Amino acid sequence: VAGVWMSHQYSERRGTWDQFTLTIHRDPAAPGRLNGTIHNHVWEGGPADERPPPCEGQLDVVVRMSAQGQADGLKLRFDALDWAVESTICRTSGGYDLDHFSGTIDPALQEFQSINTYAEGTQTEATVFRRIRCLDENDPPDAPAVLPDLTPPPPFQPPPSGCSPPWGC
Repeated sequence: VAGVWMSHQYSERRGTWDQFTLTIHRDPAAPGRLNGTIHNHVWEGGPADERPPPCEGQLDVVVRMSAQGQADGLKLRFDALDWAVESTICRTSGGYDLDHFSGTIDPALQEFQSINTYAEGTQTEATVFRRIRCLDENDPPDAPAVLPDLTPPPPFQPPPSGCSPPWGC
């Protein structure tokens, strides 16, 4: 469960791309309790805009949220507590709905298959994360996440070998 998890997907309904990065730490004082951060690099674009298009007034921003959650076996819930704009590449929307991810980890695929509930519970979206890095016990829980460069969206099905760059095995 502990580690850095990333998703990259297009929402046709919203006309935006989201690249979520979850940095999840276990709370050593309470088994099953989690804490960490959620980053979302979100930008407006079409289905082919896997990378943000040139800034022409559309949304392109990175939001950082502190988060906490629970792990029960392979079931996981990770909820944003607050949010702040970390960087504005083009323009912000002026507001943000906190993200709440719940689902199951598939250890063979290193995949967190979740449902994101936001907009005060009125909206949901399937979001698939891949673990991109494990955390060392010495990593401080409040260490800033080093966001990787934009990676291609993960495939919905893993390749036959069970490994898929850049996420590893």
